[in-house]
Amino acid sequence: MNCVIDDRLVTWEEIAGNGWEGILIGNGASIAVSDRFSYSSIFERARSELIKDPLNEDDIKLFESFNSYNNFEQVLHLLSIAQQVNMIHHIEQASLSASYDRIKQALIQAVHSVHIPWDRVWQEIFEAIRAALFEYNDIFSTNYDLLTYWSIMQQEGEGFTDFFREQRFDSLRASAPDGLKAVLYLHGGLHLYRTRLGGTLKRRNEGGYTLLELFGRPFNGAEPLFVSEGNAQQKIETIASSDYLTFAHQKFSQFNKSLVIFGQSLSESDKHIIDAICSWGNPTLAVSIFPRSNEDTLNKKAYYCGLFPHANVSFFDSTTHPLGSADLKATTSREMHF
Repeated sequence: MNCVIDDRLVTWEEIAGNGWEGILIGNGASIAVSDRFSYSSIFERARSELIKDPLNEDDIKLFESFNSYNNFEQVLHLLSIAQQVNMIHHIEQASLSASYDRIKQALIQAVHSVHIPWDRVWQEIFEAIRAALFEYNDIFSTNYDLLTYWSIMQQEGEGFTDFFREQRFDSLRASAPDGLKAVLYLHGGLHLYRTRLGGTLKRRNEGGYTLLELFGRPFNGAEPLFVSEGNAQQKIETIASSDYLTFAHQKFSQFNKSLVIFGQSLSESDKHIIDAICSWGNPTLAVSIFPRSNEDTLNKKAYYCGLFPHANVSFFDSTTHPLGSADLKATTSREMHF
């Protein structure tokens, strides 16, 4: 095991040549493009009248009481525990269930609402993200937003595969042709929809409308595919109810190669991902840390070393990686005046 806990972060350049096979990207990669994707931004939008079904006063009090103004998963997790306790003690829990569903719905609507339209991000940014992802054979994302999808679709998606041969996902035909980079959305996304029978559809621009404009509109009776449950067990149940998510999770669980973890906090609700990585035995990992302070770096290193006690882990400064570059920030006049 090699997991040194000190306050030093290497630059990405120092370890980039080690032959990293895959990358797992989280919300930090989206925040690198725009602060609109930060959890605090999403929370503010979720409580506003700018979405159809905002958080009500009781929902907001939950966030305030647990000092979790931007941690949807923690609040959902606590609500889930409360529901289990009430069930055991035969206490009526309709209001808890309603709050749980309302917070989940507000989260989905808020992610869509804060999203930057495609034409308000310079194409150079998408090309830079595409080039960064092209360095890996396997790309796994837990983000709901469209930044990864839009980026790999530059140059008409050449060089990448998302396993959708047609609009409907077919697990029997899901394979990555030789030489193509495999992209999987482990927790769904704004462009993915689940049918009533657990099938998965990938939506595309149509009728002159973009994916963002089409989101929430009827689509063959399917609903947006999001894994936003409050704990890992509930997430696994949601994953199991979807053919695509089951396929994606199995692919990740079987990956067992050197992996870069970028912009991922890997909290308790991500235990299914943590367990998958631990099942590889002695994985080789490179974990990004945003440099805030020496104390914060020490705490984060200790946390990740605790998650992966048998791994060989390198910790690097996220701002030195192409996906964390300041050049990606969408602070152009297009975005600022949106």
